[in-house]
Amino acid sequence: MNTLLSRAEAAKRLGISLATFDRIYKKCGLPYIQIGHSVKIPADGLDEWVARNTTRTTQTTEQK
Repeated sequence: MNTLLSRAEAAKRLGISLATFDRIYKKCGLPYIQIGHSVKIPADGLDEWVARNTTRTTQTTEQK
């Protein structure tokens, strides 16, 4: 079974404040489950979301 994280646990895992997490989790397409008044974040879904939204830069070197 996939671990469900609280909003605070998910925010800590992302290294952001709870207030920031609350501003972005719905807007940014973060997967979540509404259970009554409680919001839970599937840990696997959070990891996949991070992987999909990670920007990687490519470094190029010029040779003379």
